[in-house]
Amino acid sequence: MKKVYTVFLPVLFLLITACKKEHPVDPYSNKLIGGTWELYKIDAASYVNPPFINGNFTFKSGGQLEYVDINGNSFKGTWNVNYNEETGKQLLSISVLNINGDSRLTQFFFDDIEFTSTEYFTGYHYVFGLVYSFYFKR
Repeated sequence: MKKVYTVFLPVLFLLITACKKEHPVDPYSNKLIGGTWELYKIDAASYVNPPFINGNFTFKSGGQLEYVDINGNSFKGTWNVNYNEETGKQLLSISVLNINGDSRLTQFFFDDIEFTSTEYFTGYHYVFGLVYSFYFKR
């Protein structure tokens, strides 16, 4: 009986750990933290008044965010990455307070984010079948 347990337990452990499905949220969050990301290009010709046109984003641990626009104005906010089970994509939400000087909360959601290297990522925003691409570099 001892031999059966000796063989069965390690095999059971391997099956359980090998089948564990992990969502890659933490690696995406870790890639954003550390350094400043410049929004340098937007492919959104028909997008009317995107909330962020240019500027620098600093994603801090604990979901804190600082956004500095092209005029040097600094704004505080929050950020979060979530995994969409249905699409298998990473969602990035950004919230910044008082961006237009009127004490309102500005929120923006990327329906997918894709890192092309450790220094570049693209955020995609989908609206009514259109894809708007926001390009960031460190």
